[in-house]
Amino acid sequence: MSMEEQQTPSSDAPMDDIVQALRKEYWESLEEDREGKARDVLQYISFSISGQTYAIPIGQVKEVTLLPAVSQLPRSPEHLSGVINLRGRIVAVMDLRPLLKLQGREILKGCRVLIVAGQGHELGLIVQQVHGILAVEPADIRLRPQRERAQEDPYLAGQLETTDRVTLLLDTEKLLVEEASRIRTGHT
Repeated sequence: MSMEEQQTPSSDAPMDDIVQALRKEYWESLEEDREGKARDVLQYISFSISGQTYAIPIGQVKEVTLLPAVSQLPRSPEHLSGVINLRGRIVAVMDLRPLLKLQGREILKGCRVLIVAGQGHELGLIVQQVHGILAVEPADIRLRPQRERAQEDPYLAGQLETTDRVTLLLDTEKLLVEEASRIRTGHT
């Protein structure tokens, strides 16, 4: 999978650097190991929201872009920031902080939007920083039991523990289905 090429102004060099680094990490992670066998790894894109690191499967990310102007919607839930025009497509964008019970309500300049897709739906997730692509061994993922997820944080699927940090894994499929249903039916 490749990230779509972004047409960015020359003043947006940091964004170009991020996209290039993501592509490089992606292709490097696809290399075969010394024995010539393909590595059995899962790929996640990691990002931060309010200082916490999260990740979602890279196959669900269509693109990463700077946060464009957001048109707010009347009577929308707190976490639905509004909609953006993404090259002629209208995409709902969410601030995950209220859903994840994180502090801070101000969306800062320089934030990114991860355009995620799945289950026939598309949604923009506002994140503060994109870190890169993680090549993850399946054994390194600790999934949360469904019952525990439903009671505490329904959108957290599990976690990945590395030597330097704990990365929480978001259940973007659940998020996409539930938010698309809310938007379609007008329930907040």
